[in-house]
Amino acid sequence: MGKPQKQNKLVLVIGGANGERVLTISPNEYKPGRKHVLTPSQTVGGGSSINHACRLLAYGIDVVPIVPVIDDHTGKLIVRTLENAAENGRMAFQFKREWFLKPQGENEKTQFTTILNIGDDRNVFSETGPGLAKSFSSHFTRLISRYKPESVSAVLIGHVYADRELKCDITRRIIETFSATNCKIVANFGSSQYEAGHLAWESSLPNITCFQLDLVEMRRFFDDPAMKVKDILNWFRDRCNVVITLERMGAIAQLRGESDIIFVWPYQLPQNMIVDTTGAGDAFAAGVTSALADKTRVPRNNNRWQQIFERAALWAAYACCHSGGTIDCPNQNDLRIFKTRNSYLAHGVDIFDVNMGERVLRLIDRVYS
Repeated sequence: MGKPQKQNKLVLVIGGANGERVLTISPNEYKPGRKHVLTPSQTVGGGSSINHACRLLAYGIDVVPIVPVIDDHTGKLIVRTLENAAENGRMAFQFKREWFLKPQGENEKTQFTTILNIGDDRNVFSETGPGLAKSFSSHFTRLISRYKPESVSAVLIGHVYADRELKCDITRRIIETFSATNCKIVANFGSSQYEAGHLAWESSLPNITCFQLDLVEMRRFFDDPAMKVKDILNWFRDRCNVVITLERMGAIAQLRGESDIIFVWPYQLPQNMIVDTTGAGDAFAAGVTSALADKTRVPRNNNRWQQIFERAALWAAYACCHSGGTIDCPNQNDLRIFKTRNSYLAHGVDIFDVNMGERVLRLIDRVYS
């Protein structure tokens, strides 16, 4: 497998974690109230921050996962998932005892999620014990104090489930703690955070290096299901760098203070190559984070961000060609081979001035109306 890769970058990954099983059935086969026999599925670690952590570990980046993982059966499953990703990246990774959450109440357990896909209809059922939010808050406070902000290259914030109950206190504290240094902060929020609304986060956004949601989530962030993409970008322009992912249409981005619009075109993958698009957004955020962790300072111009987004698009394309968010996380060589073999499918990144860009934005609005 070669020599371990030398690393001096440290990324804190903070957010949700759960055991995960995915069941799939076609709409034609699904009959409500009937018994169904399905093909057995693999049970693995999942959740946004485990997806993020696995991709970074496989790439060869040192990660500290601050996640609600208890030392129980599901927790051990999540740890094995992380260790497998690190092994693929030739990382000497070991989940430390102190990283396990210590339950403060009875019947607390690591969350387990069953995902039932009926065609394009995705149904999520989560099992967890009461009191986990309070326990995770204490766990977060204990762990975060052990890492000096100046020793951390980047922080990737995923879906902090506990913030629904805690009114986003954990996410706010992360941003406040690490924004005072040169640490890069990437926010890939879940519903517990973005449903608090744009006004709740307005004062925190200038301290975030890159804020990413998909278009449906972004409209929920503004509580406007028909909000135009142009209006979203205009609101963010004076606040922070923003990325809006668009599923198979790629992503659009805009840097703080800039009027130019960055179009991140997706790989034009043929249908027979696409296996699972579920983890593409998490892969994109992890790709952005990996590129930012390599840099001593936050890039200030479109051209440097263009390289970052090209890497993120590659990571997202690879994710679409493999099952699940954590099972097939690529190392650097895997990505290099994928990029070489599929270079003819890549369409890169374009930077348009506002006049040219608005024509494409109007088209996106029509597609997602």
